Amino acid sequence: MTSFGRRHVEHTSMGDRVQRMGGVSRGGSIAGDAGGVGGVGGVATVVRPGAYTTLQDAGRTGYRNLGLTVGGALDLDAMRLANAIVGNPPNTPALECTGVGPEIRFDRPVCVGLCGGDFSVWVDDEPVSVGRPLWIAAGSLLRIGAARSGYRLYMSVRGGFCVDDVLGSASTLARFGIGGWAGRPLSAGDRLPFRQTAEPPNGRSLRQETASVVSTPWRIDPDVFRPDLVDADGHVVLRAMEGEQYPLFDADAVRHFWASTFVVDGRSDRMGIRLKGSHVPSQAGSMSSEPVVPGTVQVPPSGEPIVLLPECQTTGGYAKIATVIGADIRVLAQLRPGDRLRFTRVALDEAVQLRKRRFAAIKALMMEIQTHVGDI
Repeated sequence: MTSFGRRHVEHTSMGDRVQRMGGVSRGGSIAGDAGGVGGVGGVATVVRPGAYTTLQDAGRTGYRNLGLTVGGALDLDAMRLANAIVGNPPNTPALECTGVGPEIRFDRPVCVGLCGGDFSVWVDDEPVSVGRPLWIAAGSLLRIGAARSGYRLYMSVRGGFCVDDVLGSASTLARFGIGGWAGRPLSAGDRLPFRQTAEPPNGRSLRQETASVVSTPWRIDPDVFRPDLVDADGHVVLRAMEGEQYPLFDADAVRHFWASTFVVDGRSDRMGIRLKGSHVPSQAGSMSSEPVVPGTVQVPPSGEPIVLLPECQTTGGYAKIATVIGADIRVLAQLRPGDRLRFTRVALDEAVQLRKRRFAAIKALMMEIQTHVGDI
């Protein structure tokens, strides 16, 4: 497990240090004021929507017994860190950009946070890096291009987008048409209101004729968003426990599963990642539906495994050979079509410890970021 220390907030010479702003919202949702200034402050107009861009937060809990998935941001760590670097509460709704991001124009100055995969990003014609807060001038165009590595990038705005909760969450659940922005991915012409913020004080004007973007001289170490384990060939290694139907697979099938390299199929979506390139023989076939969770590895009759993501269904009828551990769900979220991966077995107690270590590391990093929030 990568250790998290002070090196994970890097100080660089890139950009200008933004002078201290007012207070940071301490509320639990976007209902609180941000930066000491409340109310709708501006509009973000979608010029191009990107491949698949949705508003997400931590998801809906307490409804799985009714068949409603939790959903929410697939890479929760990245979303929460995107919020942290602009001074938002961790579960403030943010945009989840998949593969290729959107182009968005702001009618007011805004502070934006970008965390997750390594995407090409520009403000007007100026390239900028992710993992740091960016003050963007009114009228400027934020362009999020294609992912160079990883697959999902999270974009927060200081103060948060003004959207309503549905069943306790603002997360988009497109197949049910609820949450987010009109219950669907963004489209060109959408106008998303965001809460009022303020320009950096003491003369640091962001008038477009003098500066399109101002950034801080610090950023989050990119290693925070990378997989913990890769093999000698550079393929992602996912840690997994034995699944409920593990004993139903014969010795050859089990050996094949742990030894094989799989390829992420282009038919993957927010519900799950389909794997191809190797077949796992299963004698179990279809069975009575049982509860499933994010990380469940199902083996359908085709023998091509499916790894479930946070927007997965609540029950499934395929044999479960394994469960990817909680600490690696974020890694699943950053896999894109064509990526290669394999599985390695861990015991339950090790999985619990790894999740605790990741949680503690992210918590420590967010506390460290708070010491830098005054820079925005």
